[in-house]
Parts: sequence; structure tokens; C-alpha cells
Amino acid sequence: MANILLGDHGSGLRRLLMACATCCIVALVVLSWIPGQYLVRTGVLSGFEEHFLAYALSGIMVAAAIRKASPVWVVAFFVLLAAMLELGQNFVPGRHPAIEDFFASTAGALAGVALVWLAILLVNWKERRDLGKRS
Repeated sequence: MANILLGDHGSGLRRLLMACATCCIVALVVLSWIPGQYLVRTGVLSGFEEHFLAYALSGIMVAAAIRKASPVWVVAFFVLLAAMLELGQNFVPGRHPAIEDFFASTAGALAGVALVWLAILLVNWKERRDLGKRS
């Protein structure tokens, strides 16, 4: 199963991952710039936890979809996206930017990308170790 998700996946799975990653990014933009009167919170998580979770899941999807990209570039993309979306809230009625939300978003993206990166390293290490035992 790990080889299917993290190895050289087929074009069908690659397309699915790219579609999910794109949907995640679009959702971040829409939810960040929706007017305050239409904003619905989970009620279970704090605003910081919502930011962390949304960006962590998005980071996982993007890192898995374009796993050949450097994790540093993927994190940099999310840092810039979070900054742009927070600053853009200046122009959205009922919304305001918050540095705490930016940091929660950035931390979530970093955690999500790191999780995928570590999973890929672990699978690659295990495969190399298993090949060494067979030799």
C-alpha cells in the first residue's frame, strides 16, 4: 500500500492527488476570503486549531501530489499563500488579518509537508534495507 501512495504511482492516482491538492488550495482561498457574516466555525476547534488543521491537510495533499518537488519549496509556497490570504482579509467585510493565524497556518503546512516527507524517507529506507537483505 505504501508503494502505491508514495512510490511511482500511476497516472490515475496522480490525477486524483492533484485534483485533491487543487481543491484544498481553492478551499483555503475561499474560506479565508469569505465575508465574516457567512463564516461558520466548527465550534469544536479554536481558530488557531482550524488554521493548523486546514493547512496541515493541504500540505499533506500538495506534498503527496507533487512529491518530486523539494519540501522547502512546498512549505515556502504555503508561507506565501498564508501571508497573502491573511493580508487579503483587510479587504473582506467582517474579517481582519491576524499574525497568530498566519503562524498557525504556517505551522500546519510545515507539519503536513514534513509528515509526507518523513513517510517517503521511511518507505525508501525500508525498501533499500529489504533489497540489502536479499543480496
